[in-house]
Amino acid sequence: MEQRLPYFFAEGPLPKGPDANARNGCSARESRGRSRDETIEEFVSVRRQLIGALRDLPAEDWSREFRIVESRMTLVQYFGGMLEHDEHHFRQIRQALAIK
Repeated sequence: MEQRLPYFFAEGPLPKGPDANARNGCSARESRGRSRDETIEEFVSVRRQLIGALRDLPAEDWSREFRIVESRMTLVQYFGGMLEHDEHHFRQIRQALAIK
């Protein structure tokens, strides 16, 4: 939220995002130090904060283009990709739970 939301409609491109593999590795290490319930509560809390911030955006902002480095996209496209990314991790979680 701090590395993206404030920049969506600022002049110029958004800063390059963090390395996904490095971020996922860090998140996995952090999660191993917490209970499953704590991890789920943290995820839900952050997503609720994000939804709260997005709820207040004017409708026209969802179709307005912005840049991340050289890529152009809209909020609909950006958060569509984020949903796909979350679903990828949900599949991984379901597979891990099925193995146990």
